Amino acid sequence: AIFDEGHNQYYRFSSEYMQGVISTISEYAPVIISSGTFQLDLLDPSITSLVIIPNPEPVNSVVFTDEEMQKLQEYIESGGNVMLMGNWYMYFWPDSPGGYNDLTAKYGIYWIDGDVYDQTNNFGSSWDVKIMAFADNDVAKVMLSGVEYVRYSGTALNITDPEEGINVIIYPILFGNNESFLTLGAETEPPVAKGRNITLAVAAVVNNMGKIFAIGSVYAFSDYYY
Repeated sequence: AIFDEGHNQYYRFSSEYMQGVISTISEYAPVIISSGTFQLDLLDPSITSLVIIPNPEPVNSVVFTDEEMQKLQEYIESGGNVMLMGNWYMYFWPDSPGGYNDLTAKYGIYWIDGDVYDQTNNFGSSWDVKIMAFADNDVAKVMLSGVEYVRYSGTALNITDPEEGINVIIYPILFGNNESFLTLGAETEPPVAKGRNITLAVAAVVNNMGKIFAIGSVYAFSDYYY
């Protein structure tokens, strides 16, 4: 597996503060820490089983290079697996060139540049949400087995139609609570979605081979915060 910290990630989302994720993955496969642009020949499903990408930040307005983007999509479409973590609007750049939307929109996964709030179910701040709304499908049941709640700070996803010729099955995993709401910025801005109309995490199978796990919160996996 590859853990990416070579795309200007905030230091609290680096391998130093993501040891929980890395140690869990290490039970199944060795984990390589990637500290620069991706070594493209490693983006091959026969070599690398999983690529983990915590919220990348652009450098000179670009997130992934054209070569990285093409190789990541080829990797997914030929059987590779990626885990993508977003963030809340002020520190998230899904629409930058080479950003998450360039990567996943063709598969029907669109990242919203916003923030999820819940004034009822939280850990002291409305943006620090206690998510208890789980999807009812076989994949979600496996992923959330034994889970009572997910501590969540971040944005949401919009599920759209994939590009023609791309075979994708998308499984919602997490939704907003009944009291949750999504805005495109601050809590005082108009909500653009509420309750279970907010999709927080999805799993997708591409071309019956590659798999994507996309979640709008990198905080949920950072040892520094939780």
